[in-house]
Amino acid sequence: MKAMKKCPNIVNSGNVKITIANNDGIEIDHINTCQHIIERFIDNKICNSRTTDDVRYWFKHNFYNWVRRGAIDITNDMMNPEKFQEMFFVPLKEYLTTLVSTKSNNISMQTALALFPEFAQEAIDDVVVFSAGRMFRILKLTNVISNVHDFLLANAQAGYEESVICPLAFQVRDISKLHFPEALKRSIAWHEYTVQQSEIVDAALAQEMIDNLVEGKDFTVEDDDFETITVVKLLTRESAKVEGTLMKHCVASYGSDIEKGKAKIYSARNKLMVPIATIELVNGKATQVKGKHGSTIVTKHHADIRKYFKKHNISVTESRHFGGMKEHDDEHA
Repeated sequence: MKAMKKCPNIVNSGNVKITIANNDGIEIDHINTCQHIIERFIDNKICNSRTTDDVRYWFKHNFYNWVRRGAIDITNDMMNPEKFQEMFFVPLKEYLTTLVSTKSNNISMQTALALFPEFAQEAIDDVVVFSAGRMFRILKLTNVISNVHDFLLANAQAGYEESVICPLAFQVRDISKLHFPEALKRSIAWHEYTVQQSEIVDAALAQEMIDNLVEGKDFTVEDDDFETITVVKLLTRESAKVEGTLMKHCVASYGSDIEKGKAKIYSARNKLMVPIATIELVNGKATQVKGKHGSTIVTKHHADIRKYFKKHNISVTESRHFGGMKEHDDEHA
């Protein structure tokens, strides 16, 4: 298994789906190709209406190739190769042993192994499987990969020119040549930069930035029929910059897409019009609901945010994008 650390021999990295049937001809499992799994993940969880063709191409080639090669050259927490391989690559022998140990399967190790490519049959101890029911695990990487996605879009928006949104120090001229480890490294540094820039703002300057935004030009009030919040829709790059600066996250990079109508960003604000939650809507669904630092939302605003969603028939795509809010929060603050 030591060879895995360099480049695992992935049985399903080609373009053939493997179907496993028992002795009665009944399908008991199937293994999608590595490319199918990655593309499904990228299409459903990462790419959105803001995604440009070059960024989509990057994910389906550069990111895919990195996964296929065994997630090499990463030292960042759970993204390091050994941790990644432990999570996503199961040794073929272990997979088959588990498969045939289930009494209801009615299949032998030899029968199951015969369904795999010849190279896998000849070197069963050196082969790993990428899918085998492990799709749910890659979802743990969604936030990390989404951050890379935002960085790449900010990079494209800057156009390899000096930019407040994405300074040259973080940019790359041609993302098609950017390997995933370097993209992740730059993404982490860029997100840290946006937070650091936000920390510079004091309360007086924050209020001045808010007051300088013009209703009807930079934002519109969507709904103020709540006890603790007013919901506004951001319309300009300047409004996105103010939102990102005050909320200490990277929504400023959405500015260009907001003006083009490719991104719908809303801000839930307290009665002083200070942002307390940033909301991205896609086709009537809240794909992101973020508090400061892209994290949790102050509890006392939870009820009104839920009321806003219910009133406007807005659903949340996944609970983990819900700004630290539970689906039913009994806390009072």
